[in-house]
Amino acid sequence: MASDLIYIDPLETNKGTPGVLLTGVNVTFTCAAFIKKTVTGNIIGHWENPQCGSSVASHKVTFSEISAGKQKYTQVTTVGTAFDLISNNDTEPSEYKTSSQTGSGVLSAESSNNVKFTCEE
Repeated sequence: MASDLIYIDPLETNKGTPGVLLTGVNVTFTCAAFIKKTVTGNIIGHWENPQCGSSVASHKVTFSEISAGKQKYTQVTTVGTAFDLISNNDTEPSEYKTSSQTGSGVLSAESSNNVKFTCEE
């Protein structure tokens, strides 16, 4: 996957709301050795408390949904291309559904280094 640091909201709203766009998602889940689901597409996460301008050891990103199968954030600065995840049941390949990912992760700097977000003001 590729990642891009983005603004979820326009700079005029909430000073830009920093986020991350992950593109090229392609994951297959196997259950009970014969049921497979493949998830592909792109997803946007929200940096929680990015501490703009401060050097810190890690930053937390959260991926949320607004309803089952619908991501909370789908556009960079709320305009333009809508990014989405799609899943299918590999045993029924004609069935494709919009999907969502919920959870969070932490971006940590290597070797006791720090990471600094420079956010637009």
